[in-house]
Amino acid sequence: MADGNGQPTNVFELWNQPQDGMGFGPLPVPGAIRPDGEVNTNPLTDPDDDPPSEGLWAVDDWNLGQSEYDFRQLVFPSDLADSGTGTSVKNSYQGHYMVINISVSDKSNYENVQGPGLFGNQFNKLPGEVSKTDALRFRIDNQYKDIYGQQLGRTFLDRPRFTTRIKESIALVMPNAQLDFSDVHDYQSVSLLELGQSFASGVTGFVTGTIGAFGGRSVRRAIGGFGFGGAASSAGQAIRTGAVIAGIPINPKTEVLFTNTAQREFSFEFLLSPTNAVESLIIKKIIRTLRFHAAPELQGGNDITAAPKSFFFVPPSEFDITFYHRGEENTNINRINTCVLERMDVSYAPIGIYSTFSNGYPVSVRMMLHFREVEITHRLRVMQGF
Repeated sequence: MADGNGQPTNVFELWNQPQDGMGFGPLPVPGAIRPDGEVNTNPLTDPDDDPPSEGLWAVDDWNLGQSEYDFRQLVFPSDLADSGTGTSVKNSYQGHYMVINISVSDKSNYENVQGPGLFGNQFNKLPGEVSKTDALRFRIDNQYKDIYGQQLGRTFLDRPRFTTRIKESIALVMPNAQLDFSDVHDYQSVSLLELGQSFASGVTGFVTGTIGAFGGRSVRRAIGGFGFGGAASSAGQAIRTGAVIAGIPINPKTEVLFTNTAQREFSFEFLLSPTNAVESLIIKKIIRTLRFHAAPELQGGNDITAAPKSFFFVPPSEFDITFYHRGEENTNINRINTCVLERMDVSYAPIGIYSTFSNGYPVSVRMMLHFREVEITHRLRVMQGF
């Protein structure tokens, strides 16, 4: 069934048609490299400032989306895309959902695996299409410059992730529990007085060591006997102790100095309760897909020349998480950059009692996904909505 604009309103229709800008697929917006080769100017658009993409399920940001989406058997619940026509919404999701795009290692050998129970391609790469992090670093950030013309947000030490997007994507209802975004910045308390004393002791040690090196063994012994470095440290401690006794403790001139920013971490909980056999199969497929891409590959072969490869892993896939509202990226909440899936917890008895349907599928499944971003969130990323 389609709405008045010809857009499908049922997820099963999305499975059975090419994902070329219909359904959950993208449409070109300002700042994008469009399929016709034309390039727009602003790489990251705000739906409030620019005309929104047409179509109920259009991806708002072409550069951080992808050209093709394959959601077959990877959408839960099955009526996630059934939002009626116009502004009406038939289900309780109010048009909110999240999409997980996957980028596989360029060294992966699992694109097409033959074996018992396997059916051809395990995934389908999209040549030239990369993760959010690589798109930002190497295609978008170079358009941001300071007043001196220097590029912002990137250094010459930045490395590509060596991954490629795949068509297969996952669409899920929004997480059940909290949706938390935490920015953690590390600071250290530093006493400028102690820092100066340490510097002085270091200089003293360097000078005495240098003199000793050029003065021979006898000079080194003489200098060591004086113990300049230790004497300076002892004198400083004695002065501090004396000041405390006198009731006038020395001000250590303590400052709080920035040291580091941690990558953001996200935990999403989903309580998945299928309403029919198809949805049970969807849950199984989603769990297996996430576990497959979160696991590393073993390298090797059946001849001696492949032996060196066996000492190395092919890294797991990486994940791009995007929140949508009725087909457009919801930029009213923070965006999430490319992540790794550090931990995945699945409970087939989420209420403490194991129960299945007559076909053996669990009545409900709790899935916990723990992600961590691959790069820190610096100022440019905040300006870009992350």
